[in-house]
Amino acid sequence: MIAMNRKRVLMALDWYDSDLHRGIAAYARERDWVLNTHMARTHHIPEGWEGDGVIGLMERPTTRAFVRSLKLPTVDIGGHFTEFPQVLSDNYRAGAMGAEHLLERNHTNFAFFFIQNSRLEKEVSAGYIQTVESTGRTCLLRHWNPMEAEHEVNYRSVHQWAQATRAIPELRFVNHYHDHADYIAALASSVQRHWKKNGKPDKLVMSFHGVPERTLHLGDPYHCECFKTARLLGEQLGLSKDQYQVTFQSRLGRAKWLEPYTEPTLIAMGKAGVQRVDVICPGFTSDCLETLEEINMEAREAFLHAGGKEFHYIPCLNDDPEWITALCNVTQQHLQGWNTVEQADAQALAASRAAALAQGAAQ
Repeated sequence: MIAMNRKRVLMALDWYDSDLHRGIAAYARERDWVLNTHMARTHHIPEGWEGDGVIGLMERPTTRAFVRSLKLPTVDIGGHFTEFPQVLSDNYRAGAMGAEHLLERNHTNFAFFFIQNSRLEKEVSAGYIQTVESTGRTCLLRHWNPMEAEHEVNYRSVHQWAQATRAIPELRFVNHYHDHADYIAALASSVQRHWKKNGKPDKLVMSFHGVPERTLHLGDPYHCECFKTARLLGEQLGLSKDQYQVTFQSRLGRAKWLEPYTEPTLIAMGKAGVQRVDVICPGFTSDCLETLEEINMEAREAFLHAGGKEFHYIPCLNDDPEWITALCNVTQQHLQGWNTVEQADAQALAASRAAALAQGAAQ
């Protein structure tokens, strides 16, 4: 029986991470909390749960609405949204510390990778970039998605940041790498390893993140880039056009999005007698809720329920060594022509800074 004086805390992780789970669990044990972890593993809202507080990584609107309705003390680990108190209160300092760690190890080439347009990333990137630039170095800005449309918003956020900055650093954006040979080769290797172990499917489905169809008519190249990635990957794997299918996932709202949609396509395949499908998400370089839950759980269930017999999800590239090498190659190519040589030693830089401050420069 649970002692009445023990605090009951709900762990709500929209993005499940075993290390994060263990860390929160250890923190709860130290304080003798009764920790409810069911929602973290299943993502199902525990209707009727009563407790004393919530700690979690709350990214989905449904989760935030549920936690808000509880009206309990809440802490957001992720820091993406401002409505809950956050563990990382000084995001600028977190970014600065990351840059300082690299500078202390005498690195000379720097890049900052965006994932989404969040307050956390704006503050972290500002701390990172300004710390790097304060030493006279340059910083490459790049989004974690190979297709241009997914990171257009980050160009705008950098532009907004630059408008409020007196000393604008040298900036370069990697616009896209959807057809880079090393990226395609890394994708092909991951598929081939899966097939060597598990055999080949009746159909390979390449599911990309969806966007509203109007973006295509407005001239956004995202649609074409997805199909080019798929074509190049198919060619690298030696597939004919009828052996793979391009689809788009994560549709929201009532507007028409890029088609064909992933889950309805898989349902149609199951009903048509397709026995086995393998699904890969080339537009995601690392696994997340939209691959692990939407594809490997929800889409899997839809296909099998429609009559399919086998569903294989091929993981994203994540930290695959061949992909990391490809990423380094892309970065190095875009650093060509930049002065990445140390221009002065630490003593000379300090003397230069002191002279500038003596002339009235800002701290």
